Amino acid sequence: MSKSPFSDIDSAFDPMYDEDIWISRKDGQQTTVQASVFLDNTALPISEDMMDSDCEQINVLVRKCDWPFIKALVRGDVLKRDGKRYTVQEVVSDGAMGLVIKARSN
Repeated sequence: MSKSPFSDIDSAFDPMYDEDIWISRKDGQQTTVQASVFLDNTALPISEDMMDSDCEQINVLVRKCDWPFIKALVRGDVLKRDGKRYTVQEVVSDGAMGLVIKARSN
C-alpha cells in the first residue's frame, strides 16, 4: 500500500524554517520560534533623508503552531536575529504564506 501524497504533509515545509528568532512582546512575554526570513527590498524609507540608511527590513514567516503567539504581536515588539535587533512594524495575513511579521532594524 503506497502512502498518499496528500496526507501527512504538515511537516513538508519544516526545512524552510531554518532560523531561530527570539521575540519579546511589550507585555513581557518572550519566546523563540523557528522561522524563515526574507529581506524586504520593496519597503519605502521612512523619509527622504533615509535613502542611504543602514536600516534593514525583513519579512519573517513562522510555522502555524506559533501563530497564537504571533497574532498577539503589536508595533514596537522586538525580534532578535543573528545578534541584530528588529522592531515589529506589523503582522499581516498572507493567503499563501500565512502570518508574516514585517520588521525593521534599529
